Amino acid sequence: MDNQRYGIRASGDYATFEGREYFARDMGDRVRLLSDDEPLRPGFQESKKSWIRGERIVDVGSIQQLRKVRTTCRWHGHPFEVGIIMGEIAYVTYLGKDFDQVCRLPGMERPDKFEVIGEVPAPELNDVEEHVEDIDLACRLHGQVNKRHTR
Repeated sequence: MDNQRYGIRASGDYATFEGREYFARDMGDRVRLLSDDEPLRPGFQESKKSWIRGERIVDVGSIQQLRKVRTTCRWHGHPFEVGIIMGEIAYVTYLGKDFDQVCRLPGMERPDKFEVIGEVPAPELNDVEEHVEDIDLACRLHGQVNKRHTR
């Protein structure tokens, strides 16, 4: 992942583990941490995914903080959600309603009637905004319904 090079976090979950923030996958009582560290930190295994170097699964109780990030931007004047960036290519999902128009833009594809996704040059992303939602780990650890707090 090259998101850090552009200062743009990919939309998704982020977990703070042992004082360090990782791109993550929330799996309920466990969290999958994803790392690009070279070399990988102790406890991480080499990933089979092509876009990340290492992975580690930890209990949610060992996480200091869990956040859901939604990064949005504009490209060619249209709203998108930003996923991972590889090299200079940003993987994006269209957020508007002009599906017919947007699917004709370069790098876009329309997998179904109400979805347009694509690969676009990362330097062309404009008006990047990050929306962060803290996930209440105390509720999760005590078996309560997962409550979220937006900041």
